[in-house]
Amino acid sequence: MSDIKKEQNGKVRRLFLKYFLKYFLILLIALAGSLLIVIRACQITERNIVKENVWKLERGVDELEDQMFRMSDMAETLREVEGIQELARLDGSLATESYVELNYAKEQLRNATIMSDFTEMAFVLFRKNDCFVSEAQSADSFSQYYGKFLEAAGMDVEEFRKMLFSFRRKVNFISIPELLYSKYNKTEMEKNPILCVVYPSERENQNSSGEDASMAVVFIIREYTILDMMVSEGQMEKTALTLRYYKDEPFFQYEAAEDGQGKRKGSYREISATGMEEILHVDAKFSQNYLYGYVFELTGILLIYLAVGFAAAILLAIIWAGRQYQSMQGLISSVVPQYKGGERVKNEFDLLENSIQQLSQNRDAYRTKVTLMENQMKN
Repeated sequence: MSDIKKEQNGKVRRLFLKYFLKYFLILLIALAGSLLIVIRACQITERNIVKENVWKLERGVDELEDQMFRMSDMAETLREVEGIQELARLDGSLATESYVELNYAKEQLRNATIMSDFTEMAFVLFRKNDCFVSEAQSADSFSQYYGKFLEAAGMDVEEFRKMLFSFRRKVNFISIPELLYSKYNKTEMEKNPILCVVYPSERENQNSSGEDASMAVVFIIREYTILDMMVSEGQMEKTALTLRYYKDEPFFQYEAAEDGQGKRKGSYREISATGMEEILHVDAKFSQNYLYGYVFELTGILLIYLAVGFAAAILLAIIWAGRQYQSMQGLISSVVPQYKGGERVKNEFDLLENSIQQLSQNRDAYRTKVTLMENQMKN
C-alpha cells in the first residue's frame, strides 16, 4: 500500500508541471503570431531605412548636378562682365590704369555669388596674365598672392595653376586634402574641400576645356556641404561615399573611421544613385550596425511587447495550472485514501477511475458484511 501511495503521490506532484506546460505551450503558440509580427516589422523598418537613404542619395546627386549647372551659368555671367572681359583679354602685366577694372571685377564677382549658400568662396584666374580676382580680394600678381592668402597643401603656385587649367570638361570637380584661403580679411583652413572649376565659353555654344580657356572660375565647396546633401543626419560617422563622372571617374571620396584608427569594422549595405542628367554618379556604403540600431530603436516597443507577453504567458500558465492542480489534487486526496492497491495507473484520470472502482467494491463488501451481521443478530 505504501509503495503504491508513494507512486500516486509522485504522480500528483507532477500534475502541476504537466498543467503548467500545457497552458504555457498554448500561450506560446498564441505569442508566436506576435513574434512573426515583430520580425516582419523589423524587416519593413530596415527596408524603409534603406529606401530613405537611397532617396536621400538620389536627391543629393540631383541637387549637386543642379548646383553644377548653376555654377556654370554663374561663370558664363561673369564672362560677360566688362571688367572680367578686359582681364581675360589681357596678355602680360596689368597697366596702372587697369587697376580700376581689377577692383570692378572683384565687386561683380561678389555680386554674382552673394546669394549662393552652396560655395564658401569663388575666385578667377586667367591664362595669359597673373591677375587674381576673388569675392574679397584681388591682386595683379597671383604668384605673390599664393602662399599668403591662398594655398593648396603640397602644391606650389605653378602646380596649382597647371592643375586648374588641366581639365577637359567645361565643369569639373576635384577634391584636395587641404586649402588655405582668405575671405573678408579672415583666413580659413579647409580640410578636404572640393573645387568646382568652370571654363566659361569663349564663343556661343562652345564647350570649353582647360587647354583653350582664357579664364577659370573656381568655386570652393566644403566637404560637409557635399556629405549633408548625400547622407542623412547622424550617418556621416558610419559612411563611405564616392562621387564619379559617368560612373567611371571618381572626383570625391569620403570614408569615416569607426574605430578612430582609420579602420572600418563590420559589414556594409551598398547603395548607389545617378543624377537626372546622368552626369554624376554616387556609390555609398552604410554600416549595417547603423541600420540595426535604427531597427531596434523603431521596433523597441514591439520587442518590449513581446517580452511582456512572454512573461505574462508564464504567469498565466502558473495561475491556471495552479487552479487545476488544486482542484484535481483535492479530488484525488478525498478518493485515493480509500484506494488499497491494484493495477498501476497511467495518469490522474486513470488513478481516479481505479480508486472509485475500489471504493465502490469496498462499499458493496461493507454493506454485505453489515447485512450478514444484522441477520445473525436477529437469529
